Amino acid sequence: PSVGTISSAGLYTAPSSILTSQTVTVTAQGVADPTKSASATISLSPPTGTFTYYVDSVNGSDSNPGTLAEPWKTIAKVNATTLAPGQSVAFKAGGTWREQLTVPASGSAGNPITFTSYGVGAQPIITGANVVSSWTPVAKTGPPSGTVYQATVTTQPYVVIYNGTRLQQDSGAGSSTALNTWDWSSNTLYLNVGGNPAGTVEAGQRNVAVLVNGKAYITVQGLTLAGANQADLYATGNANYLFVLNNTLTNSGTSAWKSALMLDGVSNGLIMGNTVSHSYQGIELSGYGSATTNNNDVRANTLSYLDADGIGVTPAGGTGPQNNIIEYNDCSYVMQFVDDGACIHTFNTGAGNIIRYNRTYRSGTGTTKSAGIMLDSDGGTMAPTTVYGNVVYLNNNGCIDVGAGAGDLIYNNTCYHNNEQSYNAGELNTFSPATAVTFENNIVCPSSGKYAVVTYLATGFTFDYNLYCSGGAAEPFYNNYNSTRYAYVGWQALISGDSHSINGSDPLFVDAGAGNFALQLGFSAIGAGHYIPGVSTAN
Repeated sequence: PSVGTISSAGLYTAPSSILTSQTVTVTAQGVADPTKSASATISLSPPTGTFTYYVDSVNGSDSNPGTLAEPWKTIAKVNATTLAPGQSVAFKAGGTWREQLTVPASGSAGNPITFTSYGVGAQPIITGANVVSSWTPVAKTGPPSGTVYQATVTTQPYVVIYNGTRLQQDSGAGSSTALNTWDWSSNTLYLNVGGNPAGTVEAGQRNVAVLVNGKAYITVQGLTLAGANQADLYATGNANYLFVLNNTLTNSGTSAWKSALMLDGVSNGLIMGNTVSHSYQGIELSGYGSATTNNNDVRANTLSYLDADGIGVTPAGGTGPQNNIIEYNDCSYVMQFVDDGACIHTFNTGAGNIIRYNRTYRSGTGTTKSAGIMLDSDGGTMAPTTVYGNVVYLNNNGCIDVGAGAGDLIYNNTCYHNNEQSYNAGELNTFSPATAVTFENNIVCPSSGKYAVVTYLATGFTFDYNLYCSGGAAEPFYNNYNSTRYAYVGWQALISGDSHSINGSDPLFVDAGAGNFALQLGFSAIGAGHYIPGVSTAN
């Protein structure tokens, strides 16, 4: 069979990898007498066990066998190699690849295909951006006066990075681009950094850095994925049992594809230990999949391209994602400039999603609107979303907002000063058509003059066994339906309940200013909550 290559000198070279064992016959035919020939057979076997291919962007060569001593050079070589279950591809630390990694094959249960790093140094980088050079000056057409620099870039970028920092786009401005912004028009990239770009300028040229399309049992671990116009890592097509571990994902995304890490219809995924930053959105779980997302650090900053959520669970239609667990994550500095956003945001989800033990803080500022946790769930007859054990503080659009859920369960969360900015939300908020939401065992501490609870209807909710702190408004409960504020007694009468809550008491946090919301020993509210099976840790 035609497996491998034969050079003009007659040298047979086997392929770098095969999936199954096979025998190749090589025949030499006489030139002087074509009737004379001889043959030899070569037995080929796939690598077994935990065989690893190595890739070095500086000292490798694609003609090498891919061993540690003789590594490959390019991702194109990786994409063209048929990997077998249990095999790995390791990229050398400190290297950079400006190519898209397209996972070529699936692993199997207990034998995933792994993409990782080797050596000492910074995580290897796979980026969707290319370096831009050959800048020429052009006079600014708008105030203030100055000089903008331009370069030819034929593929429209959605991400531009200058010396490692993502710049904001000054869309449609052309040569009037404001300081520390960029614009692109008619194959020309405009950049204003206050002078001739004296460092590295990178512009997004590929939509995705790593694509996992229909390949299952894949592990991506210990890499930096950056600079993609859409998603740093995009998984779709039943890419089940995908493990994304201890990576850095940064500087990606547009309003069309918002997430640095996007799993669409991936079941039994695990997203753990990643740092996700400076992207249009952090992590998105969509479609009909399920994943556990834990111990990730999702952060952003105040540039206006951060226009959505830190961790989002959203549908692709129908019943949406089910049985996702979002736990032990840190999410901060998520800015929403167009509509309501949140550090953790569910939208039209399916059954059995759990949000627990996360810390969400300092999202939204000024006129931006970002809550700590927002549920726009489509619960209906399906199992509700359960939210418990989260610490949520200093977000400006509420602690926990429930916008369209039915039967969501909100237990044992700590809410502190989540409405200090211009938007006057409560710590706990329900909006039409949310119904049958239960709030129990929550510590609710609004900032001075703000609301503890804002609801849309007077009935259909259960509030009980909560602690409403002192320091809020004299009437810290507000009903949007009749535009009326209530003191605690009036609030109890309105909802015909909340009889076991504690009102007006200081929770005695160890150090709220430093983000330590443990309760000081001896506080009377300790042990005063309601025991909830599966949530409470003691009777």
